[in-house]
Amino acid sequence: MPQYSILEPEKRPDESDRAEPSDYRQLLTLCGVIVAILGGVLALVMAFRMMPASRQRHGSGVKAASAEAARYAPETLRSHLLSYLAQPRFAGRDFEQQLLGAVRLELYQLDDREVYFSLPAGEPAQQRIGQAAARFMTDPARIEIAREEEGRLWLGRYSIPKGAERGLFFKTSVENIRFDSESPLSFQFQRATYTLRLPELADFITSRSVYGGKLNPLDRTRRVSFINHGVMVARPGEPSLKRLGEDLTKDIPADDPMAREKRIQRLLDFVSQEIAYDQTEALASAETLKRPNETLMSHRTDCSNKAILLGSLLEQAGEDYLFLYCPKHITVAVPRGKFENRNGLAFDWEGQTWLVAESTASGFQIGVSHLTKEAIFKQVRYVQRPGQKNLIYDAVTLSPLEFR
Repeated sequence: MPQYSILEPEKRPDESDRAEPSDYRQLLTLCGVIVAILGGVLALVMAFRMMPASRQRHGSGVKAASAEAARYAPETLRSHLLSYLAQPRFAGRDFEQQLLGAVRLELYQLDDREVYFSLPAGEPAQQRIGQAAARFMTDPARIEIAREEEGRLWLGRYSIPKGAERGLFFKTSVENIRFDSESPLSFQFQRATYTLRLPELADFITSRSVYGGKLNPLDRTRRVSFINHGVMVARPGEPSLKRLGEDLTKDIPADDPMAREKRIQRLLDFVSQEIAYDQTEALASAETLKRPNETLMSHRTDCSNKAILLGSLLEQAGEDYLFLYCPKHITVAVPRGKFENRNGLAFDWEGQTWLVAESTASGFQIGVSHLTKEAIFKQVRYVQRPGQKNLIYDAVTLSPLEFR
């Protein structure tokens, strides 16, 4: 049987190793992302004063409709898209090209409500910028072009080095940015295309589409705290992932006796083979959690987010699964069903046998393939069904963990 390696970090780089190639690109921090994960972008507080119950219900319905409209308003969607553009590790280059074409976002200045962009070198500058900006600006004439000084392009207190890739530097106000809210984003893979409509993107970034919950379970016995990966798993019925899963498995007949096993294996094949393993994320000194859409948009991630994506796809297919937290690793396990159990990568839970579905090993076959570091799968520490919010069990004592 083929041997597969689990891509586990052996050492951790300095924080400087995590910098983007462009040192002057200002990124929103992961803390900001976590805040969005846990709390959403906006908190809506509604106070009812002395009025009849019927009027209260009517007022509640009106306010709910207003909140729904505000959630998908052009200004709100613009803010979400700019936030993603400022975080290329979460959005990927394909995302930027679909929105901006040849233009690159260099800085999203929240305080001044300005956005800074660059274009590759070329002449004439004004005409090229105007043509490129027409794609995503209300008024392409409302821009300020940088001045050149000693090999750098300056706009106020910000500058970038002039070069072939960044020969033009310009800015405009946030209010001048417009995106087409009707056009879906599209991310091409070998087996299928992932399409994401902007309202669906908004539901992801405000965490309406994921389970959410408490972030830090606490194991008092081992005196360790870790990250609850289930908070990022997509709820059943998330439209973009449901479309993707159906596209990936559309050729499997429903009356095939092995239909369930083939569907699960097909979803695993997609995650293990078409999502690149990102060593930078794996070796980082801090955990980077991505929503499933962010893993698909960026085309790459580590074991944590591969498990989150696979779990999210299984949720849409209505398939049961577990997260198994092992030393320095997390994997997915599915009920054995009609899968073979030849590789010994099995786990007993709730009176049934579960088989490891390892998403970091390209081409891993459930119940068949072996791994080079199989010992860690014999050391399952915690077990979780993400759909059971804020519930993670100690695999040995079977007791639920507390949360910090």
